[in-house]
Amino acid sequence: MTFNFASAKNGTLTCSCDGKFLHSSYNPENEAKSFVQNLELTFCPSTVFIVEGALSYCVPFLRDRFPQARLVTIRLFNEFTDYDKNWDKVFYFSSSQFFDEELFSYFGEEELLKSAFFTWKPVELNFPKAVQEVFECIKKAVSKSRDVLYTRSYFSRRWFTNSINNICKLKSSSIINKIEKDILICASGPSLKESLEYIKKYRESFYIIAVSSAVSVLEYYDIPMDMVLSTDGGYWAKKHIEFDSLKSNPLWAVTDEAACPSSLFNKASVMPLIYPESTGQKLFDALKIPYLFAQRNGTVSGTALELSLSLTDKNIYFAGLDLQENKAFQHTQPNKLELINQNKDKKLSNKETRITRSRFGSDGSLALYRNWFKTLPESSIKRIFRITCDNSIKGNIAPVKDIFWDEINLSASGFEPKIKTQKIELSKSQILKAVINLSRTETLEKELFPLEVIQRDRSTDSTEKEKIQNKINEKKQKLLKKIGERING
Repeated sequence: MTFNFASAKNGTLTCSCDGKFLHSSYNPENEAKSFVQNLELTFCPSTVFIVEGALSYCVPFLRDRFPQARLVTIRLFNEFTDYDKNWDKVFYFSSSQFFDEELFSYFGEEELLKSAFFTWKPVELNFPKAVQEVFECIKKAVSKSRDVLYTRSYFSRRWFTNSINNICKLKSSSIINKIEKDILICASGPSLKESLEYIKKYRESFYIIAVSSAVSVLEYYDIPMDMVLSTDGGYWAKKHIEFDSLKSNPLWAVTDEAACPSSLFNKASVMPLIYPESTGQKLFDALKIPYLFAQRNGTVSGTALELSLSLTDKNIYFAGLDLQENKAFQHTQPNKLELINQNKDKKLSNKETRITRSRFGSDGSLALYRNWFKTLPESSIKRIFRITCDNSIKGNIAPVKDIFWDEINLSASGFEPKIKTQKIELSKSQILKAVINLSRTETLEKELFPLEVIQRDRSTDSTEKEKIQNKINEKKQKLLKKIGERING
């Protein structure tokens, strides 16, 4: 492509690409002013995206019309870098392999759903194919944002209730220091079974972190665990960590939102994990309960990886990280939920039917998880490996490297990490006071009623805003009453 920069009739700069004008050859400022005036919006955006803003003439007019909004341009060309400073944020579409994930990672679901997306008109007219590619990625990012927000809206009050329950049951908080060994994260994919003999053989070379669904497997095969990670807030998830006793004595790393059996807090060392800027962080800070940060992720393996990256400078290995559909069981056996489900099998609804049904529809979420691993920063990729025994894992997550057991440089060196334990003694009144104080903050409203908050913030009508806020207040009071009864019960 050939770009030509020249003076417009009014003396300001204009430009063209292969003879196609990207700004008016007469008056670029008036063109930009008209463009902004004619943007059609039915809500108040917190971020305005312009696909290829070129020489950025529209920026001052956008700031006049949307004074509170963040202005972002998505560049299709590299010729306008001198004008990037006019925007609050600039993305280069051609440089990103997974642009939808980049958008979602940077802005998050709430911000994307409060954003408006437009294309600079001359670019839309002259480069429709390139613009279409950008909007396909935007559509994916917005669609994912909707899915995540609906999930949060549906589950957030349950997660918050879990957090309160866990605080009420917590007897001590055990925080681990730096880990000096290579870490082996055991996920529960079918390929874990192939690695079990090697894990047992080289057990002393690793600090082993088991995701909750892998605990029953490692326990069955007599492999001691150093840490167990549980993040799921659903009722059935806690079945994975319900044990009368274990042969090893792992540190139980659980997010404050996780569903946990009461017995866990009576006989295990618990390390609370908190998502940044969450209601959990506000509560734990108010009650002075020690914790470590975790990163929210669609898959527990992702949370395990980011926790591991924060705890060690050594290599991190995965076993059982398939991230692909399997014709048989989706998890290595024995699996706690499979043991429960098989008791419900009947002649007309048997195991084969159930296993087949579990495969359908799973690849969409697995593809999202694979893409997350593919977009990890280069600085982290170099010390992350996925172990395979026979190249049977087809769920490609390159640039994360697949590695065979005989390629690993094994060493048993490294001190055992120190764990600092603090006793937790909280009265019911202390916990209730912290919850009531939190209920008065925007943090609680955004986390527990995300759909309503976005509807309120997008609205341009003051009466409608007030109506939505009243709805939020009613729901909040109902929830607080329920929580108060639970704390005092």
